[in-house]
Amino acid sequence: RRIKEISPRTIVVFGGPNYPIVPADAEAFLKERPEIDFHVIKEGEVAFADLLAALAAAGRDKSAVHGRVAGVHGIDEDGRAHQPAEAERLKDLTAIPSPYLAGRLDEFFDGKLLPILQTNRGCPFSCTFCVEGTSYYNKVYTSSAEKVARELDYIGRKMHETRRLGGRNDLFIADSNFGMYKDDMDTCRALADCQTRYSWPEYINVATGKNLERLGPPCWSTETSRFPIVKAISPSLTMLTVALTLAPTISRCTCRVLLISRAREMEF
Repeated sequence: RRIKEISPRTIVVFGGPNYPIVPADAEAFLKERPEIDFHVIKEGEVAFADLLAALAAAGRDKSAVHGRVAGVHGIDEDGRAHQPAEAERLKDLTAIPSPYLAGRLDEFFDGKLLPILQTNRGCPFSCTFCVEGTSYYNKVYTSSAEKVARELDYIGRKMHETRRLGGRNDLFIADSNFGMYKDDMDTCRALADCQTRYSWPEYINVATGKNLERLGPPCWSTETSRFPIVKAISPSLTMLTVALTLAPTISRCTCRVLLISRAREMEF
């Protein structure tokens, strides 16, 4: 809003999960926020790139772009809502250039901010409280093990430098079900290599798989040696994991929070 006050011609583009999925609610959301020119829905890489290309071709004429780019919603000057269908999902995340390997995130290795990495995207479950519970995200697509290993090595070198100056030494993995797929073991081996080379990460924050049986019994043990993905990285690793287990009826939801030194179960 402040940007529009200073520079009305600046085009404002929003995105992210905090956007209604019901068309009428999405239209109301945009009309209540007239400073938003376009809102990219669902996956943003392709849709946002297509939006920029369309705006460039139209000489930044927003009216010539509304409704013509898949995955981009907006309200035109006449108050009409344009809500084309979402863009097709990327089936190979390796195709997304890594901002880490390109050096575009170097300035953020300041010892205070937490590095985040996503090795796969999507979730086979249909939790109604989660943005990935819709059919759009039902299939899981991955990055190659090689790309993930290169990114982890790059982050590890940077974190090793900041750690020497007193910075933090952890990692956030943004996967929805880490440890539920065989490819996750490749990530664990890459993390083990980083620990050997850079003494990083000391801590990992991650959401583990909701299908606990696939993690290997017993999944929720306070003994590190009995938690497969932790054992694959390092027996001394401290990992904070969060998993949601849905009961047969939606009236009951169990949230298990595991810290390697202590397991605690909360029900609500």
